[in-house]
Formats: sequence, structure tokens, C-alpha cells
Amino acid sequence: MENQPLPSEDLIELRKMENVILTPHVGFFTNIAVQNMVDISLEDVLTVLAGKQSMHQVN
Repeated sequence: MENQPLPSEDLIELRKMENVILTPHVGFFTNIAVQNMVDISLEDVLTVLAGKQSMHQVN
């Protein structure tokens, strides 16, 4: 927990639960997650180049 924000009341409650695993913000950084980001980004680029609108577009 070094360099992480102090836990709020909600996090304290989550820590008590046996079916919850808390990870630092880089806990998502798996090979599958990175591959998904690459795949989605490539699909969006190809969609935009084809003149269509990406479903992930933020206005």
C-alpha cells in the first residue's frame, strides 16, 4: 500500500470481505488487458479511416 491514497470508509469495508481482492491501480496491467487495448485501438483506427464513427468516440 505504499504511495497509495489512504483508504476511505468504503475501502475499509471492502477489505473485510473475503470475496474481494484489492490491487493497486496497475493491477489491471495483464497481457490480456494490454492485448485488448491494442485490439480495440486498432479496430477504432480502421473504423475512422473507413469514414465511420467509433463507438468509443468521446465528444
